[in-house]
Amino acid sequence: MFQSSYVNFQGSYEISLGEKMRILFLNLPDPPGVYVYKDYCGGFGSAFPFRKNQKHIIFPPLFDAYAASIVEMKGHEVSIVDAQVKRDSDKLLLQNLKRINPEIIISRISLPSFRNNLKIISKIKNHFPNVIYVGWGSLCKVLPEIVLLKGDLDIVVRDELEFTIFSLIKTLSSNGNLKDVEGISFKSPKIIHNPYVSSEKNLNALPLPAYHLLDMKKYQARESYFLKEGSKNKTVNFFTLLSSRGCNFNCPYCPYPVIFGRWRAMSPKKVVDEMEYLVKNYNIRTFWFHDQVFTMIPKRVEKICKEIVDRKLEVTWACETHVKKLSQHLIRTMKRAGCTRIQVGVETGDPQLLSTIGKKGCTVNDIEEVIYHLHEEGVLIEANFIVGLPGENWKTIKNTAKIIRRTKPDDVAISIITPYPGTKLFSLAKNRNWLITEDWSKYTTSQPVMALPNFSGEDMKEAQRYLYGIFLYTSRLNRLIATAKRHRLLKFCQTFVKELPQIGMGIYFITKFIIKSKVRSIGGN
Repeated sequence: MFQSSYVNFQGSYEISLGEKMRILFLNLPDPPGVYVYKDYCGGFGSAFPFRKNQKHIIFPPLFDAYAASIVEMKGHEVSIVDAQVKRDSDKLLLQNLKRINPEIIISRISLPSFRNNLKIISKIKNHFPNVIYVGWGSLCKVLPEIVLLKGDLDIVVRDELEFTIFSLIKTLSSNGNLKDVEGISFKSPKIIHNPYVSSEKNLNALPLPAYHLLDMKKYQARESYFLKEGSKNKTVNFFTLLSSRGCNFNCPYCPYPVIFGRWRAMSPKKVVDEMEYLVKNYNIRTFWFHDQVFTMIPKRVEKICKEIVDRKLEVTWACETHVKKLSQHLIRTMKRAGCTRIQVGVETGDPQLLSTIGKKGCTVNDIEEVIYHLHEEGVLIEANFIVGLPGENWKTIKNTAKIIRRTKPDDVAISIITPYPGTKLFSLAKNRNWLITEDWSKYTTSQPVMALPNFSGEDMKEAQRYLYGIFLYTSRLNRLIATAKRHRLLKFCQTFVKELPQIGMGIYFITKFIIKSKVRSIGGN
């Protein structure tokens, strides 16, 4: 075995070691009272209040598992600690690290938890001063200098972790020169930014993730998330799959093209190989495809579905995609292969806003037609909306309310516009003084961080509540009507009691909005 000595930031790390190293992939814990969805929003992450008795969907650290597999195959001693799923105290985390005694720690840095991430890393470096700490993630890609200067990280990975990690670990373990490692930035003592990875980032070249280093039973979601008749109180084990990366649509507010570039994908066979491995070795039969646009190439999706059916896997899965990349034929094919939920980015119900935000060629009629087909095929539909897009006003908000009422999605996510660093929207907001704050802890998608000239941050918050009110009132009332139509009196009464609080909340938000609208109207006169 070997021991770390010290780090010399003159372009190379001087470490007394052999070639084998103890490497830890640490998924950092969340800030107190918060749950961070680290894979959301192009990997910047979104954040919501953590409620102990509420069943949150818990996503596995898939990128870490891929990278850990690559490093382990090269003979290193590798561990993954998912401190997010454990929700351990700092004291317990440090005790765990003492047991592992890593020489290199690698952690994802998320935008909403940036300050807390750096605080924990500082504590770790105080207890393990010789450890080499590597950060990675979307924030490291677009703002590497800030990440390095504000914290105790030694190196940040600016490119995709799995396509950088081999060269980085090889260089560290052989006392090589960090200037030769593509895709990283580091202190030396001034900050040096190396070029991005020049070789092809071939997803088919990735090995199976290091599932054996994770507690696979910890990753759970509500049954109702995947099944129409599923229970909100029952959880199912699931795992994330990422069959493609990137996006070709290039919407100005979206971080996915900035972080992952143009769309590229695994072969259908490799996608289903991973799925089958999880079915046979871990009895996991529920999956969430976290591709940005899963159906970018419909023919490829048809091949994935054929592989699933031909192998008789009997799985349930969900995905997200673009409205323009869904047809009724494709929806039906996906449903036969086990797809039960599809998440689509609607963003707004206003025709003019749709054409100016990068969804050119996508009309309100297109959205309504696709959602109609999803309902017709019995697939759960989650419609995602954004409040506060440039050009937003109360008229456009009312148009969004209309599309929610007309399409009756099973679920909605109504986010407040968040200008992520590196996007066109961030540059626009910065140049026009729209930013309210650059406190990253507020970049959660549920708090206003920018304001438009004629639509304030408070307007955005009010509009979000109103749209949720429309959804709650409409969806819960529809459930009651559907139950009544089936002439099931007892079931109707049970559903009425169950849905009454949500209907009441919806009525409250709508009434509040109407009153404020009247006040605004009087003020305008």
